[in-house]
Amino acid sequence: MANVEKSIRLAFDLARKVAESPDRYPDEFIAIPLDPKTLSWLLSEERVRLLRTVRDDGPFASVSRLAAAVHRDQGRVSRDLIALSEAGLVVLERQGKSKIVRAPSKPIVLA
Repeated sequence: MANVEKSIRLAFDLARKVAESPDRYPDEFIAIPLDPKTLSWLLSEERVRLLRTVRDDGPFASVSRLAAAVHRDQGRVSRDLIALSEAGLVVLERQGKSKIVRAPSKPIVLA
């Protein structure tokens, strides 16, 4: 619970700083709009589980390793990762025939 409280506190501190000086932070974080349509499409239960797994246990040397870690079909995980990558929520790096999956270096802020 302490980690959750710390994360919430950090998120509110960042939100306050951005609200005070929005022009200072264009490259500091990834902002996701809080409208229901965007959130329900982008952050389904399975995609949130992928994000948490990549954040907590990643990086992963391949999509197949991530799929095995979350006990899901590799094709479905790959499709979810493409959407999450386009939104900037995960980073996919080609390495030979595989793609390395890692969390972005910037914090994610729901705005």
